[in-house]
Amino acid sequence: WYLQKAARDEPAAALLDCQEGDLGYLSNESVKVARTLYHDAERSRNERTALSRAISDISHQIKTPITSMTMLTDLLLEQPLDEAQRTVCLQRLTAQISRIKWLVDALLKLSKLDSGTITMERKTVSCQSLMEHCLLPLYPLMQQRQIRYQAKGQFNVCFTGDLFWMTEAVGNILKNCVEHTPPGGTVTVSAEGNPLYTELCIEDTGEGIDPEDLPHLFERFYRADDSRGEKSGFGLGLSIAETIVTRHRGRIWAESKGGVNFFHVELPCC
Repeated sequence: WYLQKAARDEPAAALLDCQEGDLGYLSNESVKVARTLYHDAERSRNERTALSRAISDISHQIKTPITSMTMLTDLLLEQPLDEAQRTVCLQRLTAQISRIKWLVDALLKLSKLDSGTITMERKTVSCQSLMEHCLLPLYPLMQQRQIRYQAKGQFNVCFTGDLFWMTEAVGNILKNCVEHTPPGGTVTVSAEGNPLYTELCIEDTGEGIDPEDLPHLFERFYRADDSRGEKSGFGLGLSIAETIVTRHRGRIWAESKGGVNFFHVELPCC
């Protein structure tokens, strides 16, 4: 009866009352097998649903830049344009190609992280070294937007982790803060340590995060409205950051107070 329920994908009942002998042992073991089969089937259904949703989201995300690229290409081929107009079209085309490349790279990273094939190194990393690696690719964007960087706290403190992947995680948070900070604003990073963990706090002088968005910021493909009420980005950067921090046995969360956004990252100390 229990195995028949498992075959129909139905949850198994509670264990039978304790019975003596081989028959009682067989009955209880049958219930355990049925439960295992049911939970495996349920997990498989959830994974299929998540995969279907991810494919749908990816298709939607990639459709917009491809449509834009198609229109720009048609314009270049069919319309007589002067040199300045052609340059503008080519610049927009390059920007869309960069967006698709970033999306593909991000999805590949998520795929590797989800598959569990990546082994995170467990080495001693200083917060100073981490921030140097994170800031290097962001300097051009910060100069362009006139964003000032400010460091506070104890950057000589260390944590145990993988420098490459933590650079990816914290770099994504920093990039998000820089992009949502108005020109002339400030991004501040503070570091503190205690015997249990090391904490990084990244704050920006942006528009402030809507309370309705806060619980969803780290969800995959979730995009909060910007100051103009429009969706921005792909909604992957913060999700990647959370996945990496979690793999380091750390935790990450965000809060917004008085128009200032705070992203906290806790990592196990050395």
